[in-house]
Amino acid sequence: MTNDVVHTAIIGGDPLFREGLRRILEDTRYSTCVIATSLGDAMRYGESVHLALLLEFADGDPQFLDGLAALRARWPNARVVAIVENRSGQLVAALKAGVHGYLARYI
Repeated sequence: MTNDVVHTAIIGGDPLFREGLRRILEDTRYSTCVIATSLGDAMRYGESVHLALLLEFADGDPQFLDGLAALRARWPNARVVAIVENRSGQLVAALKAGVHGYLARYI
């Protein structure tokens, strides 16, 4: 197993959820280098990202897939995980557009 640092972006969701996730990752090899309120906001960071965690994106948000395409272009080697409240129809489109997997926030 490698101990390499994984530069991580936490994007979207409410501020409390972002901060909680950042604190969970804080003492691990998943170094949070980008914390952004939206995909568009995340594109302003120059850091290289290995893992992008996308939080609570609304079903049917037309800007989500465009933002996801921009994220994949900006960080083509990043693994992208969506953390969602429900398994929606948009999730299939997101998987096709480059999300590598998803986690349900609530079970």
